[in-house]
Amino acid sequence: MLMKPLHSLRSVKTIEGVITASTNSEAAEEFMLLKRDDGVTPIGTILAPLEAELKLARQEIGNLQDDNRALDCLTKSKDVALLDAEGTVQIALAKASMVDDLQSKNQEL
Repeated sequence: MLMKPLHSLRSVKTIEGVITASTNSEAAEEFMLLKRDDGVTPIGTILAPLEAELKLARQEIGNLQDDNRALDCLTKSKDVALLDAEGTVQIALAKASMVDDLQSKNQEL
């Protein structure tokens, strides 16, 4: 249940990042075309697409870390529920054993 919203949120953020990176990349390419006249490529035109890609990678890392934290919380709550269920089963088995013992005694009488 929780995985779908996390995945959807991550998809939206990734799409936003791709749009930003695409816009940055297009602007860098246009700038590069304008600067080709003098034969020198400014460092900014080389770095802009790389910086956009780095930004996307950092966003994805953050999203994955958020997902991991959410999964850790779910795992812990399931572990607690499992231990609680195990205790309930042990109590039920003890009660069933007592009932069997009482039924045996009643049959003997």
